[in-house]
Amino acid sequence: MIVYVDALIFTNLIINYCILSTTKKYLHIKTKEIRLITSALIGAVFSLIAVIPNINSFVLILIKFLCANVMCYVGYGFMSLKKYMKRIFFLFFFTTTFTALMIALYEVFKPEIMYILNDTVYFNIDPVQLIIITIIIYLSVLLIQRLLKTNISSTLVNLSFSIAEKQYSCIGKVDTACTLTEPFSGSPIIIAEKELLKDFIPKSYRIVPYKALGSNGILIAVKADNVYIDKNRISKDIYICIHEEQIDPNFQAIINYEIIR
Repeated sequence: MIVYVDALIFTNLIINYCILSTTKKYLHIKTKEIRLITSALIGAVFSLIAVIPNINSFVLILIKFLCANVMCYVGYGFMSLKKYMKRIFFLFFFTTTFTALMIALYEVFKPEIMYILNDTVYFNIDPVQLIIITIIIYLSVLLIQRLLKTNISSTLVNLSFSIAEKQYSCIGKVDTACTLTEPFSGSPIIIAEKELLKDFIPKSYRIVPYKALGSNGILIAVKADNVYIDKNRISKDIYICIHEEQIDPNFQAIINYEIIR
């Protein structure tokens, strides 16, 4: 079999971009497209290991691990260790899932245009066919993402929390679009209306910049002593941000979806 390097790189460039984009959407990562494209290209260059004959399995795993780490850093930028571990896990997960699906497809149907070389997918096809297959692959990965994702995009819950021995309760909305965290600790944040906390005067607080709620600015954040959602205690460290205006007539707080994942 003849393997064309340009086709191998181009195939894996598109596949890597799809996987990186899926991970980005699943974890709500904010990053630029150019970073994803660059990361996908790096992964595509790493795919040249497919043409190395009789490569040791242990060496293959090390190369793939190194590749995943480089792709994660280039694609998503600098991050805390906690976020890095989470992103690298899901990047590995979606990559492994895709590879397993392709191997299963290859073993069952034995398509003449498809080859698995050192766990690397190679399509010996023209560009138009490649684009069609890429679209199918991308939609398949998105389907897997939707099947795995918890359906909490618009969930209203009973929220209660305490700060400085004072208890507060309200209806909160778990929002997948809310990914706000306290900058220093990386702890997730709940945004609460000032009206709910009108009798609270913070003695110490953190400043949290945001780009949401229709504007840009900063919020005052205070660490909660404890947080309960639908009477279930949340074991994570949670910060409460005070929002000056009414959030919504139906709820008084927006909850980072990471809190109940």
